[in-house]
Amino acid sequence: MPPMLEHFTFTAPCVALTGEPFKDDQLDYFTRINSALEWQGPTKVQAGTYFNFDVVGDEVRITFLPPAIELLKVECKISWIDWYR
Repeated sequence: MPPMLEHFTFTAPCVALTGEPFKDDQLDYFTRINSALEWQGPTKVQAGTYFNFDVVGDEVRITFLPPAIELLKVECKISWIDWYR
């Protein structure tokens, strides 16, 4: 089966982006003033604002666009789920 990427999450200390980019091309966008506080949101953002998601053969390729690269200045966590693989 081709890759599906059912869920993708990118978490920085004060920003989190999560969702199903191939389902509706949107991600939930959460923010907080500092990492000790609760997350605020979510609001919806176009996935293409931060990342390009492409299926190439049997791989999903994720390109980090400038707004996502800016978030990489601090420690981040990236996770994903591909249920059908």
